[in-house]
Parts: sequence; C-alpha cells; structure tokens
Amino acid sequence: MNKTARHIAAALAAAVALACSPQAAARTSAAAGLLAGGRSLTDIVSQVEPSVVGIIGKIGVASKEYSEAADNIVVASGIVYKSNGFIITNNHVTEECERIFAVLSDKRVYEAELVAADESSDLALIKISKGMLKPVEFADSSEVRTGESVITIGTPVEFGLQNTVALGIVSGINRGNTGFTEYQFLQTDAAANPGNSGGPLMNMDGGVLGIIAGGYSMFQGLTFCITSETIQYIIPQLEAYGKVRRPDLGARLVQGLVADFGLPTDSGLFFADIEKGGVADLAGITDADTLISLNGVGLSTASAYAEELKKYAPGDTAELVLERGGARRAVSVTFGERE
Repeated sequence: MNKTARHIAAALAAAVALACSPQAAARTSAAAGLLAGGRSLTDIVSQVEPSVVGIIGKIGVASKEYSEAADNIVVASGIVYKSNGFIITNNHVTEECERIFAVLSDKRVYEAELVAADESSDLALIKISKGMLKPVEFADSSEVRTGESVITIGTPVEFGLQNTVALGIVSGINRGNTGFTEYQFLQTDAAANPGNSGGPLMNMDGGVLGIIAGGYSMFQGLTFCITSETIQYIIPQLEAYGKVRRPDLGARLVQGLVADFGLPTDSGLFFADIEKGGVADLAGITDADTLISLNGVGLSTASAYAEELKKYAPGDTAELVLERGGARRAVSVTFGERE
C-alpha cells in the first residue's frame, strides 16, 4: 500500500470511529427528537404545557396605549408559579391593562388580579381563583452554557396560536445593554413574536431557565429572556411585600462609553445624581469618585452592578473601593432602600 492509500485508509477509519462515537449517537438522537433517557421533545412539551398560560389584557381608556381605532387587546403568555393560582408574566404586559384574563392550556378562562409588578425587572405577579395548577420547575440559569438547546412555549400574535412550541439554542449569556431591564439576560435564537412575552425558555429537562422579555423586531433570532435567577429574586418579594426591597446607595451608577459599546473595560462605574443626605453623600462620595469594586467584586457595567446587588438587602453593609484622581480608597457603607 502506497503512502497516499495509507492516508486514505486512515482517514476512512477515523471517520468510521467518529460516526460510531457516543457524541455522534447523541447528535443522531437529537435530530430524531430523542434526548437522554429516551425522552422526546414531545415528552418535554407535554410535561410543561399545563404550566404555560395565555394572557389576555384589556387596555384601559385612560392608558396612553388606548386607541379608539384598535381593539385594545393585549395577547401574551405566562407561567404557573404556584398551584394556588399565582402566575408570572411581564410588567409590560400588565401595566396598561384594566382587566387581565388567564387562559389555561385546557382553554378554561379565568379573570386575574394583579398582585404586584416591578418595572425595573419587567416582571409581574397575577393570581386567578383556581387551585390544583401545575407550577413550573425552575432550572439554574447561572449554570447554562452558550450553545445549549432550549425550547419556548407561548402565544404568539393571536390566541389561535396558543402554546406554539419553538426549538433553538442559547445564543448568549449575561447580556446587558438590551434596553429591556437593568438586569442581565439570556439570549436565544428560538423563534419569538409579539405574544410570546412571559412564556418560558426551557432546557431539555423541562426546567425553566427564564421567561421571554422581548426581542428586536427588525432582526430575526434575537430574543432576550429574564433569567430564572432574577425571577426567583423578584417574585417572592412581590408576593411578600407587594414590591421589591432593593439596596441603594442614594446615587445613580453610570457605566462608561466603552461599556455602552459592549467592549471589555475595567474603568468602573461613575457616580451621578447623588442624593443629599443619602448613603453615598454621608460617606463622602462625590461625582468625582469611580466605583471600582463592591466587597472585592470588580464592576464595570450597570447590569453587573444590578446583578451584584441581588446579594444584599437594605441594612446590609459592604466595602466599596473608590478611585478619585488616580488614588484608591476603601469606604464602608450600609445600604439604604431604593424608593
């Protein structure tokens, strides 16, 4: 056998080995709709579908969104949070509605009351008078990796399309600067349209990684989802307090221009709108200061700062490292509560 023939034989042997590998078998199974343990996509959808609801909202006459020339109806999605009737959806879905209805997967319709909503996270908690609902199971969004397969379920465009299912991947993690909320998002290429807002983004075990917040209508395959980590930080507070009790420094933290463009930077965050008599003011902080780190965690984007604040409550203490005129100093502060 000459040298060329030996190379061809070796290449063929490698190709056969690759085709028979566990990885290749997994890809073949996925293409056939089969997952680990012999489950199929239809199994996952059947598991989660009873926990996904359609939302119908009636826009009030006093709303800025009201139009005499339109039907003034909002169509959206939501997920069952607790079996006793609590449902999660988006704040932008409920904020202009005078009446809200939830449509279960079996098409039964219940009027819902708005329990509480939070504009900063774009989350809302509503409740219907119906027990024995099936809550979703949350997955840990902090463990998700780019490229993982995901599923969405929702009610795009109109109710004739309720419980539409789409398959995609996680296109990106820790996305900031999206313009939807102050927190970081998961990005997916799974199809999403008006009406999908509030619907779940799920992993291949049926665990909810987040809910859809929105996308850029002029582009395809750019959908952003509020993470399960943010949901589980916000919703229990809405249920308990009717609001989110956020820690606050009595100042606005602004990221630099480099961060605005999404480029890597370690320039820190700039103080602005410092409240007289607030936490920052009483600590001697001025708009000449730059926040470098919070309890040892470096911060360069506004969304990273918002994520870090999830670890704290009003009344907690923290050490800030500040920079002014090239010199750094540490300052201990006790968080106030954001109004």
